[in-house]
Amino acid sequence: LEHAEQLCREMQTPDQLAQTLDRQAHHRTDINELDKAMEQLLEAESIYRSTLQNDMLLASNLLSQATILEKQERYEASLQRLEEAEPLCRRSGNKQLLLMNLWSQSSLLALSIPQQIPAAELYSRMLQVTKEAGELAQKLAFDEIATSLLGQADKLSALLKSL
Repeated sequence: LEHAEQLCREMQTPDQLAQTLDRQAHHRTDINELDKAMEQLLEAESIYRSTLQNDMLLASNLLSQATILEKQERYEASLQRLEEAEPLCRRSGNKQLLLMNLWSQSSLLALSIPQQIPAAELYSRMLQVTKEAGELAQKLAFDEIATSLLGQADKLSALLKSL
């Protein structure tokens, strides 16, 4: 992949360079080279924003950044990337990408910020995201995921009512 990156730079093909950087970042994430992976994702993001203007590729890139930030326990920054990616996922029409985004948001909300968001607001936001993710999983026939998410949504709803 590093050779492909060099060729893309020499040939000045930004679309191929951005996608090559994304692929390299995925590999680096797998082997826990998180700083280098983030560096590559940020360069690819810059290309997507300035040259390609492709919602699906940019959203996927932001989701990858969110994954790295979560691994680094930088939950708020991760959640910010997911929130930025959500409207891009919706515009792209890629429902699986949207489901990944919503599911990640739901998990991060539960992990990260309970002490910084009032409980009612936090649970309300979690309920909204979790329920939408569950309904989307149902439409995509991801039955096991849908059951899990909708069960979580029911528990969140009961918790919210008790506040």
